[in-house]
Amino acid sequence: MGATLHFREGEAIQANAQGILEADIVASLHGASYAQADSVLLSSGSLNDRRSGTAIRSRSRGGRVLDPETGLDAVRNVGIRDGKIARVSSAALSGRRVVHAGGLVVSPGFIDLHQHGQDMASQRVKALDGATTALELKIGAPDVAQFLKAKEGHSLIHYGTSASHVAARAQVFGAPLPAGTILPKSGTETDQAATPEQIEAMRGRLRSELDADGLAMGMGIQYTPGATRLEVIDMFRLAAERRLPVYTDVRSGDTSSPAPPLSRLAK
Repeated sequence: MGATLHFREGEAIQANAQGILEADIVASLHGASYAQADSVLLSSGSLNDRRSGTAIRSRSRGGRVLDPETGLDAVRNVGIRDGKIARVSSAALSGRRVVHAGGLVVSPGFIDLHQHGQDMASQRVKALDGATTALELKIGAPDVAQFLKAKEGHSLIHYGTSASHVAARAQVFGAPLPAGTILPKSGTETDQAATPEQIEAMRGRLRSELDADGLAMGMGIQYTPGATRLEVIDMFRLAAERRLPVYTDVRSGDTSSPAPPLSRLAK
């Protein structure tokens, strides 16, 4: 596959001799030339942004511009100034650098909400695939502050994580997750029902994780069969207190209470 040309506000992601543009443009070709790029990603905001100030420093020409926010789907020219989208126009634009985007798609960077692989190699693949944000939301990182600190200044793309109910449960049961893992091995921490005191301890831990900039509540109830209906609901209540979403899977392992068919759920 070809590489992705990725404009990003802020710091350079990674570039070689073929991929370096002006400091205020910030781009990475990951070793590909312009002609090899599969798509051009603009991750500094909506494509209908308009900025005033200095002249446009770089532009893409002739690409198919897609903007989910405005519904735009048309061939346009895009101007970049100071690392941000300055102009989207059907008319010709002038600039110091030109990216010939004919036959390519120009769009905001895609956001992946369900990305467990958070290492550099995984991030590079995500960027090449068009994603400029990859979030660990379903389940979540065991320690939000540690996760964010490890990424700071070292991430190729945007990142974030939910607060992990699975990790909080394991800690309360005296079996904290080892570094680099997001799921515990089967044991009392996964299979045993929690007492009211243990549930409250989980809620306390998760409050701290949300205070540390957890983006949501992450759960893996398929992997914690011991979590009762009440425990699960209490976690949802905590998320509701913060007006945050819950990311989870659907439990299917309880043979004593089989899941209804999808046709019934649809009703």
